[in-house]
Amino acid sequence: LTYILNPGGAFGVLGDRQGLLLGVSLLAVAAILFTVFRSVRTGYVWPVGLLLGGALGNLADRIRYGKVVDFIDLGFWPVFNLADVAIVAGAALLALAMLRRGGHDRGERVDHA
Repeated sequence: LTYILNPGGAFGVLGDRQGLLLGVSLLAVAAILFTVFRSVRTGYVWPVGLLLGGALGNLADRIRYGKVVDFIDLGFWPVFNLADVAIVAGAALLALAMLRRGGHDRGERVDHA
């Protein structure tokens, strides 16, 4: 475990642009929420949930500290956090779900009532 405050995005990219990264994080959360409430289809609940959870986790750090708290250090990879794991897992599951559907979204709508 290694405690660092990452001012940038993935791999520290745009470390001097905290305002931009905060704006992008807010837009990502808004887009995910729009997707969730508009038409989450069977097979997309877990990927979207992981993406939203990861985005909210990193957004909370950006709002609180102005940076993201990273702490998982594998030694051969840049230090990261659990929110990053959730985002990567969500993106991978989303890609897998889309590939399994063959590019055709025929899933059933989930009723939020």
